[in-house]
Amino acid sequence: MQHALALVLLLIPYLALARELKKRATLKVSYFSGPIIQQVQVFPVYYGQVTNQPLLDQFYQFVVKSSVMDVLGKEYSWPPTNQFISHGSWIGSYIDANVSSATALDDRTNVQPYLKGLIAQGLINVTLNTYIPVHFAPAIKITHLKTTTCVDVCGYHDTLDIRDLGIPGVSYVAYGIIPDLSTDACAQGCGSASEFENTCVTATHELTEAVTNPLFGLATGGRWPLAWYSTNGVVGEIGDICQNVVTTLKDEWRNTTWMVQTVWSNSEQKVTFL
Repeated sequence: MQHALALVLLLIPYLALARELKKRATLKVSYFSGPIIQQVQVFPVYYGQVTNQPLLDQFYQFVVKSSVMDVLGKEYSWPPTNQFISHGSWIGSYIDANVSSATALDDRTNVQPYLKGLIAQGLINVTLNTYIPVHFAPAIKITHLKTTTCVDVCGYHDTLDIRDLGIPGVSYVAYGIIPDLSTDACAQGCGSASEFENTCVTATHELTEAVTNPLFGLATGGRWPLAWYSTNGVVGEIGDICQNVVTTLKDEWRNTTWMVQTVWSNSEQKVTFL
């Protein structure tokens, strides 16, 4: 789902957080029979001189094997269709430092053909489990339908149609759009933590939604190919329920911590702090 600009502080004071969580206690998403990504294979694309690119690779390497995925597996696997979410993998990344100087891109006319070209050239090997988060250099705005990053949204995920590439067994690929959060309205409206921490929170938001609703971009109304979604006009996807509620996870291997967005427990109807 589109990660709407949050004018509320990302790190909500304790009492305000308690009120927020109480309001969310009646929310729930439903399963609409669409596919989910079972063992996500994350392949980030860095468009231009992306800030903190090496750290973002480390973040993805961590988060796909973290408790984030454990909660997704517990809450959003679907045994009736033999779909089980488990730990994923970071399968590499692509850095494109020699992109055009354009500071305004359109998702349909620029971003999707660009990603399809990378796949066609064999620079990205895709499977049913592939998720491609695209991170952009500073000051690049991406327009998606009627919304623009750092004007209306902090990020979003969508679905790329690659049927014409003739890849056996793979017709569509989930991708995410994460702009640089250090400039424009994103610097004020996408969290009160550091720019990198806010980016990790947005990246978590889009990752969890791509895993639990990868064909969102193909859906028309509350029906297949949606997976986990709410049609009540308020919630949307699981990341939207937890928006502005964050936590930190310990990375024992690197002896560091990462800020992530929390994950919604659908069965308990509450935010899971992992």
